Amino acid sequence: MTAGKKLRFGPRSTGMAASCWLILGAGFAIPASAGSLKINPVHINLPAANKSVSLKMTNGAAANVSVRVLTYGWTQVDGRDVYTPTNNVIVSPPIFTIAPGATQLVRVGLRTPASSPQAYRLVVEEVPEAGPAGGAT
Repeated sequence: MTAGKKLRFGPRSTGMAASCWLILGAGFAIPASAGSLKINPVHINLPAANKSVSLKMTNGAAANVSVRVLTYGWTQVDGRDVYTPTNNVIVSPPIFTIAPGATQLVRVGLRTPASSPQAYRLVVEEVPEAGPAGGAT
């Protein structure tokens, strides 16, 4: 995966049957990957009765990968996706490093249960390594 590359996933429709959808990918049980980072599952349904769900992120690279997870509310207006930063989605841990060949368990939940169906997007972003001081290579 290229340093600083953002992974944005998710289907284009907003039809919902449960209280909350957290979208990470275009598949239902198929792992998503970009470069060497694999995420499973990529589509999450969080019914009101559940407090949280788990994601597994696996690093298939030969080097450590640092990751940050950002959360957005997701709606569609005139057929276009609209993302609004939200703090209603809790991700733990939100920033972490995965060793080569290792798997990180990430918990995802809601601060306040949805009274009506809601859709969210999680953006998984690789955090680039810090370069040498002064920009020297």
